[in-house]
Amino acid sequence: MKILILDDDEILRCCMSEYLRNCAHAVDHGGSGQEVILRVEHCRPDVLISDVRLSAAEGVDFWSEVRGKFPDLPVILMTSDGPFDPAYASLGNYSYHVLQKP
Repeated sequence: MKILILDDDEILRCCMSEYLRNCAHAVDHGGSGQEVILRVEHCRPDVLISDVRLSAAEGVDFWSEVRGKFPDLPVILMTSDGPFDPAYASLGNYSYHVLQKP
């Protein structure tokens, strides 16, 4: 499976990538929304795993762009604040899976 990880926390991003590679997945990662958009266009991942909280400059605009360009891309969101994270609520009527960050 090709997995793309988006998180601004470099340590968490690298640890997750290494773990998933050890589980025989192809993994790529990025630290910003625009970087990840380019990687999605290039590598066509099977799933995007992303931090819910992105910089204010990306935020909801980033998720609108992802859903507009890649409507069939499964997205798994991670949050340290649980499913009632205000950032999660701002994402609109899209269907996402949410994981608690370690």
